Amino acid sequence: KYRYIATILGCAVSGLGGLFYIMDYNGGSIGNIAVTVEEYGWLAVALVIFSVWKPSWGILGSILFSLLYFVPNFFSVSTTAMKEFIKLLPYIVTIVVLIITSMINKRETQPPAALGTSYFREDR
Repeated sequence: KYRYIATILGCAVSGLGGLFYIMDYNGGSIGNIAVTVEEYGWLAVALVIFSVWKPSWGILGSILFSLLYFVPNFFSVSTTAMKEFIKLLPYIVTIVVLIITSMINKRETQPPAALGTSYFREDR
């Protein structure tokens, strides 16, 4: 009983934290939240796949993706085509990383065997 309550409260706090983060990113407006969530959602899924169940890889990947995401703010390019290409850079790198990660088929890159199975104390 307490486990379910703790899980529900943890999910609620996580959801409110994510909402606060997106609202802060958008300056408090709700108008463009769907686009922002979709952008970060794609990068978050790619980060999970890229990290191959290793937290250190996840940290390095998040630094890489965040640097690529904010690169257009630091470059002043004269042509609009180059500006759009620089904005596409995180997504291009994400696709390349996903392709490379999916080609690696080692035992270390597989998810844990018990992932998704229910835990029953009586079955131990």
